[in-house]
Amino acid sequence: MPQAQSLFVTTGDADLYCTLYPLPGTDMRRLLTETLPATPGIASLQSHLVLNAPRQAVAWRLHRLPAEQAAALRQQADATPSPMPTALGPLTEAEFATLRLLFDDGRISAAQVARDLGLSRSTAYRTIQSLLETGAVRPRVEIEPAVLGFPITALFTLDVRPRDVPGVLAALGEHPHGRFTAMTAGPASVLHHGVFTGEDHLSRFVTEDLGALPGINGLNMSTTLAVLRRQWIDRDEDHVLAPGPRDILPAHGMAARP
Repeated sequence: MPQAQSLFVTTGDADLYCTLYPLPGTDMRRLLTETLPATPGIASLQSHLVLNAPRQAVAWRLHRLPAEQAAALRQQADATPSPMPTALGPLTEAEFATLRLLFDDGRISAAQVARDLGLSRSTAYRTIQSLLETGAVRPRVEIEPAVLGFPITALFTLDVRPRDVPGVLAALGEHPHGRFTAMTAGPASVLHHGVFTGEDHLSRFVTEDLGALPGINGLNMSTTLAVLRRQWIDRDEDHVLAPGPRDILPAHGMAARP
């Protein structure tokens, strides 16, 4: 499904965990009650509608460099990244087609865009610059955490007292090992995804970090046995990215646990 941003095989009370970003105009009732249940092999499904996500996977940073190396690396940047746009106008046909090419290859040249889309090189260059300057495109490197020493991805559903939800969201949204934190409408009030170096690291996060947060009445935790897709990019058995054509989707999602 092109709407599936991430797909994991998991431990715990569900076999699969999937993050979906429905296209505009999607009939959510039909998606949850007809489309997904009709998939062969799905026996039951639990869904969480994301209401607020202070931490999303695209914002995850792995802070492994010492301060002097990080400063030296920042000096090599062409410019300071602009803030995320609050709104974007409609894209032209050429901009949308260019956006799809950039999504598959963030280093594609203006000359290649021109050849693929039948544009002049100058038009292709201006189109790429327009997408970058408006914030419609924000290039980043997506790396599988397992190859950087974080082989465990843990998925948490947290039962939090309503008055304590803002504080829990703020604390987990700033946690260095968190990839996704959201307030949801569903069986749990808060979802959190994190990456960990091993079982001991994960156990300390549960007992020390989560244990120190006020208002958490209970939690359900599962871990990933296999990563099939992250950020719309398929993975193979060795965590290698498997690039291919993908759809451009909006930035509001839901989580499903079939």
